[in-house]
Amino acid sequence: MVVGKLENARNLALARTEPVELRFVKLPGEGGVSEEYRAIQLFRANPPEPLGTIQRLPTGMIAVDGAGAAKAYSTITAPAPVNPLGGDMLLQGATRSYRAVRFLPDGSTTLDALGAENGADRWFISLKFENAPAKTDRPADNFVTVVVDPITGRATAYRP
Repeated sequence: MVVGKLENARNLALARTEPVELRFVKLPGEGGVSEEYRAIQLFRANPPEPLGTIQRLPTGMIAVDGAGAAKAYSTITAPAPVNPLGGDMLLQGATRSYRAVRFLPDGSTTLDALGAENGADRWFISLKFENAPAKTDRPADNFVTVVVDPITGRATAYRP
């Protein structure tokens, strides 16, 4: 689903000849439990305008928050300065945080071509089951990592 939406955002930017974002949105879980990256939405970049409805990740799945030590598992959802593209958006009457990948009309992204933090890492996002405990060397026993090439805008999924 995530790879498909990244490709969709890239293709829309090419077809519309304007920047398009794929936003990873933090939402509370069932019963109002902690906010995690549980949804994605395509956006026109300038002016910001939704391109379709928000889509929740499959039940129980989250994109790993790239803050702090978890940055090793998700640079796309890491806060600035790692990924400066993000902020807050109004969604169904509530303010929600998001991080984004912006695709340009030539299919490339605005992600630093040297990688996150100027070459320290590639641009990627890891997804896992919310209840799966993190391991010392990976986000969980069963996870998937999606890598985005900042120059071509192509996304590839990897599983352990």
